[in-house]
Amino acid sequence: MRSIQARLISAILLILFGSLAILGGLNYWKARSLLIDEINEKILMQTKTTGTELSEWLVTQQHELRLIALSPILYTKDKAAIAGYLKNVLEYNKVYDDMVFVDVNGDFVSDRGATGNMRDREHFKATMRGETYISDPSVSRTTGVNIVPVAIPITVNGKIVGELVGGIKLDVLDAKVMTLKSGKTGFGFLMQKDGLIIAHPKKDFVMKYNPVTAQETKKGHRAVAEQLIKGETGVKVFNVGGQDEYYAYTTIKETGWIITQFVPANEVQGAVGALTYVTGITIVVIMLLAAVVVAWFARMITGPVRELDVAVERMANGDLAAYEHDFGNDEIGRLGK
Repeated sequence: MRSIQARLISAILLILFGSLAILGGLNYWKARSLLIDEINEKILMQTKTTGTELSEWLVTQQHELRLIALSPILYTKDKAAIAGYLKNVLEYNKVYDDMVFVDVNGDFVSDRGATGNMRDREHFKATMRGETYISDPSVSRTTGVNIVPVAIPITVNGKIVGELVGGIKLDVLDAKVMTLKSGKTGFGFLMQKDGLIIAHPKKDFVMKYNPVTAQETKKGHRAVAEQLIKGETGVKVFNVGGQDEYYAYTTIKETGWIITQFVPANEVQGAVGALTYVTGITIVVIMLLAAVVVAWFARMITGPVRELDVAVERMANGDLAAYEHDFGNDEIGRLGK
């Protein structure tokens, strides 16, 4: 037969454990939700910050081209002098792979002395309207290097006299995107509006892989790409091959490109796992302390009862001296008297 003390301890601990379990569970899920929201906000802020930095950097390159275009050599119509000037510019500016001056007729001279006509190019049409033009990446026809053509109109006394086109090395842009990273295995990448990858840790993806159209794309990754090219900003979880993947994304306004940060679920949930561990340890420690306190408290209550039980048994056996035992002044003491 279980003693009163054992039953009392069991009842109190059961009530205490149930209360702690409910309270701990509610606190855990609330803290978990807040923690995941904080992590999502952090990776989105990182992505937006990198996107802003890329945008500002592209604007800076446009301003630099405008400074380069101030040289009167470009208006001499001396093709050799123009080519020599552009070549010298590239000697100290390693951001560009090539540079081209184009007059109002579309005739161009490159830093390598190549000539031809670009009247039918989109960047020429845009600059002749007075607009700055940043093209999607392409392969340079002269060097075979992946570049991002940036074209600016050249004006003299308010009149457009030509354009200057600088081919930014795509590797330079890629290096800036690769600074976007969270955790051990997360990474950043950049894609065009149509889904073509233009910056990625896997270099064989660059300018070759489009997850929107490629047949080998996993169903989950195709859904990711289709979401990204919508041109929105946010954080979303996608299930790919049974594994959750977090994506934070935003659009670079000058180009419409989408910069994205990928973070595996285990990186995000690692912090949640730590929270689970701490919560569990806290509950166990509280339960152990509670068990000690409850056992001590139960002993205080049941101790006099056991003494009274012993005294009653002694008196039943004829030991009347047990009646003289002091059981205290509480209810049990009065009962003993």
